[in-house]
Amino acid sequence: MCDDMTQRDYYEQCRAIAEECVKEAEGDEERAQDLVHESVDGHQYIIYTHYNMCVLRHSRNDSAYFDNFGPLQADGFSDAMAKMAFAAMYQDVCEELGDALEAYNEAHAMVPCDACQGYGGNCNVCEGAGEITQERADIRASQAELCEAERKRLEGEES
Repeated sequence: MCDDMTQRDYYEQCRAIAEECVKEAEGDEERAQDLVHESVDGHQYIIYTHYNMCVLRHSRNDSAYFDNFGPLQADGFSDAMAKMAFAAMYQDVCEELGDALEAYNEAHAMVPCDACQGYGGNCNVCEGAGEITQERADIRASQAELCEAERKRLEGEES
């Protein structure tokens, strides 16, 4: 029945959804949770009944619907499966969300600009950037020679 999806495949998909939602939300946890709801609701694992059974087979949260909403009210088998699969997958993706947020925040952490540290990040070359992301710091590090020249120019103006 679920030969085309392993538990590993399923959780890789949950991780990918969480990471994409965090990226799209630019690290905003509340927005990321809204995006998770939308993404899971429209995912093929929820839309197609065949995958609903696989989600419930592989999920560690197969009882999430009952845990969160109580007794199941459905208009038939397909509706019941979709509701239970959605609740399970939503919970699984939300559990991955914490790690995805942490990874996003680490990658986008504010770090001092190495090139301008002596000026608190306020040299003319960096235009008052102050603290910048690691990615921008790496780019700015290549500008260190320009910043050093600017520092010397500023020191010359002060004398």
